[in-house]
Amino acid sequence: MNSILHQFETVRHQPGCSERSRLKIPTTILTFLNLAILLGLSGALIAAEPEIPKTPAGELVRQFIQVVQKGTRNDRATFVKEHYSRRFQEFASEKDHVQMLEQLNQDLKGASLQAVKSADNLVALEFSRGDTALTVKLVLPPDGEPKIDSMMVEPGESSGATPATPANHAGGDAIAAVRSELERRAAEDKFSGAVLIAKDGQSAFEAAYGYADRENRITNTVDTKFRFGSMGKMFTGVAVLQLVQAGKIHLEDPIAKYLTDYPNQEVAGVTIYQLLTHTGGTGDIFSPEYEAHREELKELKDYVALYGKRGVQFKPGTDWDYSNYGFVLLGRIIEVVSGQSYYDYVRDHIFKPVGMNSTDNVPEDQNVPDLSVGYTGPGGPGLHLIGPGPGPNPGFGPGDPGPHLVGPAPGSEDHSIGSKGSLRATTGSLPYRGTSAGGGYSTVGDLLKFVNALTSHKLLDAHYTELLITGKVSTRRPGIKYAFGFEDELTGDGVRCFGHGGGSPGMNGRLSVFPGSNYIVVALANLDPPAADDLARFIRDRLPLK
Repeated sequence: MNSILHQFETVRHQPGCSERSRLKIPTTILTFLNLAILLGLSGALIAAEPEIPKTPAGELVRQFIQVVQKGTRNDRATFVKEHYSRRFQEFASEKDHVQMLEQLNQDLKGASLQAVKSADNLVALEFSRGDTALTVKLVLPPDGEPKIDSMMVEPGESSGATPATPANHAGGDAIAAVRSELERRAAEDKFSGAVLIAKDGQSAFEAAYGYADRENRITNTVDTKFRFGSMGKMFTGVAVLQLVQAGKIHLEDPIAKYLTDYPNQEVAGVTIYQLLTHTGGTGDIFSPEYEAHREELKELKDYVALYGKRGVQFKPGTDWDYSNYGFVLLGRIIEVVSGQSYYDYVRDHIFKPVGMNSTDNVPEDQNVPDLSVGYTGPGGPGLHLIGPGPGPNPGFGPGDPGPHLVGPAPGSEDHSIGSKGSLRATTGSLPYRGTSAGGGYSTVGDLLKFVNALTSHKLLDAHYTELLITGKVSTRRPGIKYAFGFEDELTGDGVRCFGHGGGSPGMNGRLSVFPGSNYIVVALANLDPPAADDLARFIRDRLPLK
């Protein structure tokens, strides 16, 4: 079976681009296992536009391309109703879904389909126009009638472009390459933020570009604070393991032991282990209900009051699905067990002991010195739409399962489709404050302090540190397992990396730790994903990690 999985790929040949060089292009060539079972793909390299097989999944993909490129607004609305999964339909309004398809239509003007690739239940459609490319990733439910369960749209270079030579293959100056790339991306408004590269726990390179506040022309510095989205799950994982190490929490205990009045009995039976690994089926917090009550959700218990009667999505322990609500529940359990608010606990037991003086979860209605303003721009830099939890991105380092909506938020005029390249501040559309699922803020320097404290066992002893960061369950992406608030990846070239990412409109972050070579990469941005993700991938491909 494995030999079959590696044989099948449908791709349009690019003259002058060898198989070896194509596979090294990190921004567009996805290192998927090429799965014949899902789409029934056959043939290796063909000269014409790739042929999509006549299978149920293939027919869905064909209809998707047709409705995006040639469909009317009514055609697109009908397609959403008939071919999006129920949970994807409920994730955003029909109007927003249709607007995203219309934006994709504009993005694909003059582009040709270069490749169709698949792995497990993910299909990637690679389009190219000149030296630019766009990859559309569709996630299908693993079982049943093919439906689109989530979607991601990601810009990149053309498959025919000549890739830069990675420093770890050619011995070039990685730092010089990174500095040059940062300057280029900042000039093109593709990166605004800060980056840090460390070796053996010491900073080897730090830089900041772009504006923290565009209206007031305040520039970013390496001390600027950036919102980090789901990267906060790492802190929640540490906090839970601290209480486990102290004997106050047991991983196999159910939620009901700590939240004794939890209203739904199915969810009450989910274990701490299952919450930490996203195997409890506890679902998300970003939904139409969230948007309707966003300003009322000020404490973790408010989220429990809103979603507590909701049941599980699947039998706990039988599947994996990224669950922000699961980490909200972990934060609530931390509060009950410790007697402190989640925010006080992580401040007293993680941030202060480590010296992370620029990291916190202060509410949005309070002034935070040096906190950057987030800027979002559907059709500009970043992703257009990510559905409810497709999981980490394959082949791009520990992927970010955190972004949920990049583009129009349900019912919100703040994120309506704008002209290409337009940027708007996210001020006024953010949650009241970050949660145990993420959403706080930090600096690149503070995150280096966090890694150094973690790996030197100042936050947890050696046993529990290893337990924290070692992958437990497979995600929907080859090579990536989820640990306890951390992602644990073995890259295609055999390099281990752990960390986490985060992102939503106007924020994107990535922390990657390479224990084999003792490199640490931190990238934080106040733009939509994948501003920081792309940069972190660029850096990873040029560091001597072996």
